[in-house]
Formats: sequence, structure tokens, C-alpha cells
Amino acid sequence: MPHRHDRPRLRRLPAVAVLRERFPEAAMLVTGIEDPYCAAHGPNESLHLADFTRTCLAEILLLRNLAAA
Repeated sequence: MPHRHDRPRLRRLPAVAVLRERFPEAAMLVTGIEDPYCAAHGPNESLHLADFTRTCLAEILLLRNLAAA
């Protein structure tokens, strides 16, 4: 079974490829926000700022709680 970081979509993210090469043993958590209308990685990509703000806060709280566990 391939490692999660070997999924084709993650291999297309240049930053992930660079980090994976530099730190091959590191565990990574790649997160993002999308909705059906965001057109991710397209020429008309968009992001609703209120959704982005809430998602950033949720991620901060998640990481804080994981660190405290």
C-alpha cells in the first residue's frame, strides 16, 4: 500500500515535493479549504475570506489540542 504522501494529488503540490525531498522521514499534514465553487488551482480560483478565517481558526485549535494531548 502506498504511503499517504504518494497520492498523485499531493505529488503535484510543489511545496510538498520540496519538503518531502528535504525531510523524507517527516510526517506531514496538508490541509486546505475548498467549496464546490472555488475552482481550485484554476484561472478563476476564488476563496471566501470568511470561510478561510474560520478554517484557519479551526486548524489552530486542532493543532493546539493535538499538541496538548
